Amino acid sequence: MTTTSPRRVAALVALPLLYAAAAWGGRATALPGDISLVWPAAGVGFVWWHAARTGRTRLLTLPGLLLVSWLVTALTGASVAESAVLAAGATVQVVVAAAVYRRYAHPPSLLPSTPEHLWWLVGAAAVGALVSVPATALAAATAGEEWSIGTGALWVVRNCAGVVVVVPLLAAFSRSAGRWFPPSTRRTELRLSVVEHTLMLVLAPLLYVLWFTTLSRLPLAFPLIGLTVWAGARLQARFVVVHNGLMGATALALTIVGVGPFAAVGDETVRVVVASLYVSMVAIIGLALALARADRLRLLAAAEAARDESERRAALLATILDTMEEGVEVVDADRTVILRNRHAAELLGLRAGAGAVLPPGSAGLFHPDGRAVADDELPHRLAERDAVRGVDLLVRNDGVPAGRYVRVNATSLPEGSGVVSTLRDVTAERAEAGQAAQVQNALLPAAAPQVDGYDMAAASLPAGTLGGDFYDWQCTGDGLVLTIADVMGKGTPAALLAAATRTALRAHADVSDSGAALTSTERAVHGDLTRSGAFVTAFRAHVDPASGAVTYADAGHGLGLVVRRDGTVDRLTSARGLPLGIAPDVPRACGTTHLHPGDVLLVVSDGVVDALPGGLDCLPQVADAVHGARDAGAAVDAVLRLTDDAAEGYADDRTVLALVAATGPGRAATDVTP
Repeated sequence: MTTTSPRRVAALVALPLLYAAAAWGGRATALPGDISLVWPAAGVGFVWWHAARTGRTRLLTLPGLLLVSWLVTALTGASVAESAVLAAGATVQVVVAAAVYRRYAHPPSLLPSTPEHLWWLVGAAAVGALVSVPATALAAATAGEEWSIGTGALWVVRNCAGVVVVVPLLAAFSRSAGRWFPPSTRRTELRLSVVEHTLMLVLAPLLYVLWFTTLSRLPLAFPLIGLTVWAGARLQARFVVVHNGLMGATALALTIVGVGPFAAVGDETVRVVVASLYVSMVAIIGLALALARADRLRLLAAAEAARDESERRAALLATILDTMEEGVEVVDADRTVILRNRHAAELLGLRAGAGAVLPPGSAGLFHPDGRAVADDELPHRLAERDAVRGVDLLVRNDGVPAGRYVRVNATSLPEGSGVVSTLRDVTAERAEAGQAAQVQNALLPAAAPQVDGYDMAAASLPAGTLGGDFYDWQCTGDGLVLTIADVMGKGTPAALLAAATRTALRAHADVSDSGAALTSTERAVHGDLTRSGAFVTAFRAHVDPASGAVTYADAGHGLGLVVRRDGTVDRLTSARGLPLGIAPDVPRACGTTHLHPGDVLLVVSDGVVDALPGGLDCLPQVADAVHGARDAGAAVDAVLRLTDDAAEGYADDRTVLALVAATGPGRAATDVTP
């Protein structure tokens, strides 16, 4: 259930009275030919119907419009029948005009807020007047008078003028219409505004009176439109409609008393049409200019607000960037720095801010191996093609004379508009990693044991500074133990687990049963592997130098093979088991094979086969590379050469261990390692 506010009730009571007064006033402006010069009731009726928003209220408003129009027309000299027809025409005009405006103007405020709303108001008034033109012909026929196109034109122009002038004028006095005077913070502007408003209220009507009385025989009024242009270009829309009403009322009043350029028109119908057109034109021009000015001021205010907000956000972003521990640099599509925070400037030894061009590759930027970075190798140039992740550069220039390692990530911005890079100081990190790498290398065997009739060699190349692969060999009382292992993962975590696994394996060096040794090792490191969520693949072999017998166990490694002297290859797969860290209590089986003169026992890590295009299918290529090698060192080098090109850019460790049976079984091995 809807309720009506007291203010709305007051408006619905006052509007019928105002409508009656406007209709009476319009009839009072009738010229000698009984033609009313103005019809303000069209505008008041528009507002009245517009205010009746609910269906119940409109059921009362519609007969109210008809009754008031009929009574006023009948009481001012028209016949009952003619009054009824004219009342119906006036009502149709009001209802249609208000309906069109409400349908197409959004929001349909009575005081137009944009030029578009003003044109919809003019258009709605014209449509309503045109639709109701047949009522004028019927009224003329009822009164026994002759109807002409001029009569219809008079009805349209006069009613349109009533809507265009009166509707905004009434809306200007509503509580929601806005300011009368523009806001100002400076006293001089406020004084100027008051002066302009006073001139429009006092001087403009006086100028109209002076013009109309001194040039009454000259049908020339358009220069006075300059006053309206001034008002529309300078004053608020709410005040401009008051100015329009004053100017229109002054012009029409002078015309009624027979003074001015419009009074000089002999034909009464033409006189009314010309006067109404002039009043309408003044109202439309003034209000259109005022609304356009208001639109322009709103856009300027929005632009200033957007600028202030952008500056605020920019200041906030700059503050955030300057407090970041990482350096941030943004390069536009022209490869010019548009943003560089303080930390990035410190890392690069350059100045912060925007506009600075990146230094060329030869001016302070080097690869970690000491090579100067070429222009096309700069991270922001590489990121234009593909994202750059974890590239380390050495910075050494006047700003950083001692040198600094910087890790760079760079990504291109959307639509190729530039590149954003983050920089982090990794000097200390690389130093620590270098020391750790030295320790890890020291844990690898320094030299191969001397075993008559056998030659062995190995190499381990980590993908980064630290690796998760390792190899080992030890001479025991009954032979030689060879081990190669690969910890899942890379970097420092894998290196720590590799050291722990190596220590556990060495603790079981005297165990000739390779399967039992792996089982004991797994039990020792199972807790560490479980907590870190890792596992270890390993291959362990016990070699009897006297007989050439090899007993081995494989914990998920699967990359051991024997390359025979004739080129055939035996994959050592008969003792495969799960990696260490998966099932610590499961017994491990052992497999056996024999080495004959010229045979090569070769074990590699998965980084070797993964670096080759075919993976495990490329093991025959690895075997071919070592076939016929003169010694174990040559065999290891051949495998590494095979994978060097393929492994470039491949992030995995590569480890190779080779044992060559040079002359066959001999005497027991002698351990020369410390």
